[in-house]
Amino acid sequence: MRETIAAFFARHPECRLRALGARDNAAALDLAPFGQPVEYLDAATHATWVARYHAANRARFPEPLALPGWVLVDFYLLPAAIGLLTCPARLCDARPEGLGDDDEAVAAAYFAAPSIVPGTVVGVSLISLREGIGAAAIIKALTLKMLRATTQQGIAQWDNPSLRVHTRMGALRLLGPVPSAHGKAASSFLYAVDLTDDIRWQEAMTRSHKASREPPEGASWVPVDDHAALRELLDRAAAGERIEILPPGLSGDRKSVLVRRG
Repeated sequence: MRETIAAFFARHPECRLRALGARDNAAALDLAPFGQPVEYLDAATHATWVARYHAANRARFPEPLALPGWVLVDFYLLPAAIGLLTCPARLCDARPEGLGDDDEAVAAAYFAAPSIVPGTVVGVSLISLREGIGAAAIIKALTLKMLRATTQQGIAQWDNPSLRVHTRMGALRLLGPVPSAHGKAASSFLYAVDLTDDIRWQEAMTRSHKASREPPEGASWVPVDDHAALRELLDRAAAGERIEILPPGLSGDRKSVLVRRG
């Protein structure tokens, strides 16, 4: 993983790795994940970066999914830290208002919330405003390592292209359905990724995610609109059966997910 991360920053020397959170949280973090140094930004004294992250998040998640300021402070910045990949604003595909070409902007960011289970974090928000360079996968991997996570849980939708990023961390083990209060519960699933094996993580990060119609042994493509089959998978997973979504997660036409049972 160190070589993969180093190669990314060698290709994109304009990018910088930063973290944004409460001052005292820095001591609990790995501020050189995979050997890449992190510039830690105390949110209380870096109002500009708080505003830039908030604007970037809202650019990707407008109403009704817009991030309220109090949630950003109380549930993002105070308990943990947001991983930021930054670059000159002119290189971003979507630029928040008020930034000049050479101003540093948020190119990609990831936030995972700490849980009461040691080593487990819950993925909350992944954004990318610079496409085509793998920024989303890089910042997610670096942030998880920075948080010293051994397991990442999260919620995803069967037909969401973000599955291609999530499976860059490894196979997604299905845990079961999502509580009904979630706005997209009917099309979502709860998953977990084991982050303890750096070799498997490296393989997932570097594996080509061009979806082949020929699945690996023991796996099959399941249509994302086959709701009965997908619900059955979740029920079986909740009952304890090992069921995984394998890289690349989602087919190129976004019509099927790659599933392995057992």
